[in-house]
This record gives sequence, C-alpha cells and structure tokens, in this order.
Amino acid sequence: MRRIPVPESLGQGRWIQVVRLHYRPGDSYDLHDHDFGEIFWIEHGEALHTVNGVRQRLEPGTLTVVRPSDRHEFATSTGFVMVNITHRVEASAGLAPRFAGDVEKWPWDDAALPLQANLAPAEVERLQAAADELAGDSSRLAAEGFLLDLLRLLRRSSSAIEQPAWLERAIAGLHAPERLAAGPGELVRLCGRSPAHVNRAVRVAHGCTATELVNRIRLEHAARRLKLSHEGIAAIGAGCGFASLAHFYRAFAARFGATPRAFRLGHQAVGRTVPEQVRSGGPVPIDRPRPRR
Repeated sequence: MRRIPVPESLGQGRWIQVVRLHYRPGDSYDLHDHDFGEIFWIEHGEALHTVNGVRQRLEPGTLTVVRPSDRHEFATSTGFVMVNITHRVEASAGLAPRFAGDVEKWPWDDAALPLQANLAPAEVERLQAAADELAGDSSRLAAEGFLLDLLRLLRRSSSAIEQPAWLERAIAGLHAPERLAAGPGELVRLCGRSPAHVNRAVRVAHGCTATELVNRIRLEHAARRLKLSHEGIAAIGAGCGFASLAHFYRAFAARFGATPRAFRLGHQAVGRTVPEQVRSGGPVPIDRPRPRR
C-alpha cells in the first residue's frame, strides 16, 4: 500500500480541486490512503470500491467522504465516471468546532467506514452545481463554502421529504426515459390520483406544480446525458420530452445559465486525467483526457 502526499495543486493558497475521472472496463487503482481529504460520487457506471477491508459496489448517485486514514482502492468491469474532489484537511478540521453538532453524523469522525449517502438525481445536480463553482476558485473560502454545502445536503438527505408514498414511487418511476418523455400526464397516471390531487401533493412536498416538477426532472436528466454522452443535443431534448429544440434551449439556459452546447463543452472539458492507474497488472500513467467514445 502507498500513501499519496498532498499534491502540488493544493499548495500555495489552493485548498480544494475538482476533477472528473473516467475509468474504462478493466481499470483499477491500487490500495492507498492520503495526506488530504477526498469526496467523490459516481455519475455513471458501476465501481467496485474496497475501503478499510470492506468491498462495496457503488452505483450512480453514491457519495463517499474519504478521510486521510481510509485505505481504499477501485476496480471496475464495466467502467464508470466519478466526480472527485480533494481538499486540504485543515478545511474540514476548521469546521468541526462550529458545525459538528448540527449534523447527525460528522463525515470526518473516527467511524470504521467512511460516510456514504445515496443521493437522488436532484441532490447530485445540486452538489455538482456547487462543485462547478470551484473551477475558478480554490481558496479556503471556496473550500469551506463547498464543504458547508455538502453538510447541508447531507443533513437534508438524512431526513426524507414529507410526501405520500404513492407520490414518491411515481416520481421514482418517472425517471425512466420513456416515461419522462410522456410528461405530466404520465406522472398523474403513475400516481393513480386525479390531476388536482397530484398537483396539491406536489406543491406541498416540492413547492411547485406537477408540470414544473416534471420539467425540472427532464432538465436534470438532459444535463446528465450532456455530460456523460456524445448524443446529439436535439436527440437529448426530444428524448426528455421537449417537442421544440428552441423550447429546450430556453428552458435549459434558464435552469443552468448556459446553452446545452456550452454546458456540455464546459463539463466534458473538466479534468478527465487520472494521475496513475493500474491496468492489466501494471501502472499506466494517463496524462491526457480520455479519447471520445
């Protein structure tokens, strides 16, 4: 096992960095721990993660907060994409005296295993938006701001949204692409209630109409497809239920502050490099972005 020291990218006033890592089928990363903190979540695919001797299967939406002492390694038979955030330990240590009592479980405690959470798509998008802000700012203020956003998200994620079980099941079912394209009518059908009843329940639980909720889910799904695929933008918009490309562009820009094309270019350009991987039994340094597939 090896210990990874604090990288140069976290020196000279830089406290935090974010990269997107693409693992291909058969890639692995050998057993290691760190001199820094690490946070990652799976965007796409499936990762085999062994941490402190426990083997885990991580799927999209799984968030893990790794402490410097945690010993872990990765492998995959299918390939996966993760967002990985590294930060200086002083950033999280400085928060403990002020905020440790505000969350049910402190992510940087001495538990046997690191904290994990299974995030809903909307929670992943919220965390990604916070991570995006780190691209141009790696100061201590930015680092602590991101970690506070993470703590708030974990606190909300630990308590379920107060909504009827039938609505929760319907929203989960709506994430299937063929159902998402069908729109608000499909949500009503999945709920098995009248449109007025569904609208009242959605407004109480989510603070919006059923149509607004469906459009929000559609746009989050489109954003993930833009980041993780090279499918045509028009096809993505149509697949998410937008009959008009112009409508898709307007709605997407209003939600994410960028056109679908600009959003894709910005996210797919975010660090794809893996410092060192072990593939087929030997170390393979990767110092350039993954080729497009």
